Amino acid sequence: MAGIAAAPRTWHPRVDCLIVVAVTLSFRLTSYNVLAAAYASRKLYPSVDGELIRWSRRAPAIVGRIVALAPDVACLQEVESAAWPGLEGAFAAAGWRGVFAAKGAGRPDGCALLWREDVLRFAAREILHYDDGEAGAEASGHVALIVSFESPAGLLRIADTHLRWQAATTRPESHIGFRQARELVDRCAAMAPAAFATVVCGDFDATPESALAALFRERGFVDAYASAPQPTCNPHRRATRIDFIVSTSGLRPAPEPIPGIDGETRLPSATEPSDHLPITARLTLAAPASPS
Repeated sequence: MAGIAAAPRTWHPRVDCLIVVAVTLSFRLTSYNVLAAAYASRKLYPSVDGELIRWSRRAPAIVGRIVALAPDVACLQEVESAAWPGLEGAFAAAGWRGVFAAKGAGRPDGCALLWREDVLRFAAREILHYDDGEAGAEASGHVALIVSFESPAGLLRIADTHLRWQAATTRPESHIGFRQARELVDRCAAMAPAAFATVVCGDFDATPESALAALFRERGFVDAYASAPQPTCNPHRRATRIDFIVSTSGLRPAPEPIPGIDGETRLPSATEPSDHLPITARLTLAAPASPS
């Protein structure tokens, strides 16, 4: 029998395939000063119907306002310690987890931060008690609630705070809100492990023209509403913007419209259960990132 010749072999060089998966992250964040019951009185709000000031009426309306906005993260200020358990339960029933940080110095309220776990995963929290006493004075008791999250893009930090008001004519080094803001920014920068982006939001009790707002810009934060400025409250019948969402360069913010108000708008009202409007921005990863 004749032999069968073997077919010649052909060698092909090995080609490794590199598959790059783009990482995306996009979430909506709301910041809202809900007006603590302790600060809501007919004396401070004489033109508002007393029924609209009662916490028992405002609490479910505040929950409903947030539920209607449906953010992935909600940062609340002026949440009373006594009110937090009820609010926490109501928000849990609507799909949010939450943490709370009480102010010190005998103050009745604090900050709460809520999130949906299908977007961000809780990693850690820290409560920053501002060391803001000056010339031997006691600290104000104000706090920042800093929460770290694991996200598809890496570690993300969100800080929720209510900075203390002081007249804008006060020089920055003596201005208590400015000093609080500087301490918060310094603390976020020093935290380990480092975050790919940081968001700071809340009631800053200062306008966009203030030295306090300039500090955030100088430290690399972008004001989500800089391109669409609108008043967020109207203390003493002066419509002004003192509520902020600011973020570092890792995220690109896009503000969402809020109702228009002026000095004659009554707050709280039948449709707005606080003397502040909630503000909301969509925060999107600024550039595609490759998983580490």
